[in-house]
Amino acid sequence: MIDRQTYLNLIQASQIARRPDFGRTLAADWLSAWPGDHEVAFLLAQIEASQGMNHPALDRLSAVVVADPEYVEVYDLMAKVLRKAGNPTRAVVTEACARALRGDPVEAANAPSWAFALTRAIEGLEKDEFQTAAVAAHRCLPLTRKFLSRC
Repeated sequence: MIDRQTYLNLIQASQIARRPDFGRTLAADWLSAWPGDHEVAFLLAQIEASQGMNHPALDRLSAVVVADPEYVEVYDLMAKVLRKAGNPTRAVVTEACARALRGDPVEAANAPSWAFALTRAIEGLEKDEFQTAAVAAHRCLPLTRKFLSRC
């Protein structure tokens, strides 16, 4: 039996070797046994996106983000795939979410209102201001769930 790290190495090697078919097969095989492995799901979404399989990649990325809403790299890839799929408005919103999660400045012109609440929640947590963080999180969570359900 091949262990997880070997699978990850093989999937990444398949991308370097420009053999996405092999990587996709490996990742799908792993996910059939371990469907909750978000890192492998992310790698599979990368492969799908590189092959122009935008809708399967978006479905996979959306599922990962719902399960792990702080997986910032997912938002970055989702924004790229949304652009390729012809949805630049959603891509901008997704990028704003990634910036907020990283602690980067969020541009008012391009961000949804909940991105500012998310930024305040993260800042509150970092400063041990738990009440501020809780209020801001309660403001943004319903809106982010609504957004993610439409990706």
